[in-house]
Amino acid sequence: MKKKVRVVEPETDRRTESESLGSIEVNGESFRLERPLVVAELLERLNPRGRAVAVEINREILTRGEFPATTLRSGDRVEIVTLTGGG
Repeated sequence: MKKKVRVVEPETDRRTESESLGSIEVNGESFRLERPLVVAELLERLNPRGRAVAVEINREILTRGEFPATTLRSGDRVEIVTLTGGG
């Protein structure tokens, strides 16, 4: 079963599953895209506490500055890793 990443409010969502823009894989789970989505928006939905993360798309690491400008496309494989400190 595929999870949906909601990118519009439910009452305004007129797109059917067949009209989806495709799907992406995030940390091994499939997510359906309902409209163009940039990495920064994906992180807002999946990382609500705003923790520091590293993001890789199709085996390429993004800089934090690329998050707002990088649009996800159908078939992209995204890995999001939470950074932790220790001592």
